[in-house]
Amino acid sequence: MDNTPRHARTLRSNSGSNTCFPLSLTNDLVYEFAVRLDTQVKKCMADADSQNVADLVPIIVDTLTSLDQHMNDLLECQNKRDALQDKVKSQTAKIKKLRQDLEIERKAHQDTILDSDTQILELTEEKRSAKLEYENLRKKISNDKINIETVNKRIDQLSSETNEVSLENNALKESIDTLRTRLNHLQIRVKERNIRMISNPHPQQSQNRSIPQNETHDTDIRVKKVHVLGDSNVRGLGAIMSQNYANSKTKILTSCIPGGGLCQLNSFIQDPVPGDTIIMHAGTNDICHTKWEEIKKSLEEMCTGFSQCNIVVFTVPPRYDYPYLNKHINKFNTLVKYAVQNYGNVRLVITKRIITPKQMKADGIHYNQRGQQKIAKKMMDFSSRIGHQLRDSMTIISLDTTEAPHIAPHSSTETAPVNNTNEKSLHDELDESSFFD
Repeated sequence: MDNTPRHARTLRSNSGSNTCFPLSLTNDLVYEFAVRLDTQVKKCMADADSQNVADLVPIIVDTLTSLDQHMNDLLECQNKRDALQDKVKSQTAKIKKLRQDLEIERKAHQDTILDSDTQILELTEEKRSAKLEYENLRKKISNDKINIETVNKRIDQLSSETNEVSLENNALKESIDTLRTRLNHLQIRVKERNIRMISNPHPQQSQNRSIPQNETHDTDIRVKKVHVLGDSNVRGLGAIMSQNYANSKTKILTSCIPGGGLCQLNSFIQDPVPGDTIIMHAGTNDICHTKWEEIKKSLEEMCTGFSQCNIVVFTVPPRYDYPYLNKHINKFNTLVKYAVQNYGNVRLVITKRIITPKQMKADGIHYNQRGQQKIAKKMMDFSSRIGHQLRDSMTIISLDTTEAPHIAPHSSTETAPVNNTNEKSLHDELDESSFFD
């Protein structure tokens, strides 16, 4: 039944006659109750004393009117309650959604706080590491300053020694000029003697005596030998040098020792004689394996044992397969430089100034074809240059036909140069880093 209030309706009896309660009611429930009550009142008036019942009619009318008003108020309150319940449900749904959103934001904020804490810890650790590194750098700078002062002192000493050597060189040049003058006089005297021998009345005997002279000049032009020694990086260099750069007066002897180091090279030199060129290209396999004292001893034996030969030492090339080894390679090459710098018959070639990464194989340690061509050209350039310097500095020409003497390895009694301060500091630094352990 619809409980919503309607327009006021006049109370009438079911029989259509006039009602006992002349009312205008709006509530359906009250209206139906009034109709039933009207019927019962009429019955009572018919059966009982109508005057007593009539007295009750005004009271009933007031009661029905009040009841109708209260029912209407009740319906209105019920409608308001339903509207409020709908509103409460809507607000509840909104509150639930807001709670869900707030929970999500709370979790996000918690994650942000955790991330911030983690970042703070990381930054704190980085700050601590940076502080330690800063302290280490300060100590290293202090040590470098001391080393620089030591190097400057050594430079001053070397400058003084260089001046002394320059004076000695000037004296040697004067001696060489004197010897050349004497040589020219001797050559003139030899020519005059040959002319006198030719003018001898015994021409056959004179001719026989002139033949050894010609043979002597022919034997003066002997074949020059270039000994190329090294690890697997020298494999094939001898063939390239022989094909592209050598001539009939040059013989290339290559000794490739795969996996070998500088200490193994001495025993592979094939019958050197004075004036030969010995080229060493090794050391890669010594990095982090061979102790420096052994390497230094081997270099000194090479330089002093073959002091009448020209020695060219190629430094260790950079590693592109394990770049972290390059700092050790640089220190190693520096030690090699200091070990051989005071030997007049030794030349040092800085390999990393010749080779680029494009001239290495994919393994990052061996030369490709372009790298081999470049190294072979540099080797021949050095051997040719050293050969010219040797011929320019010759002051005596041998007139006999005997073969040049064989050089026995390690036979020289020349003493090795004294280690300078820079070599010692580098050596100590490598020992502290367990580089040669």
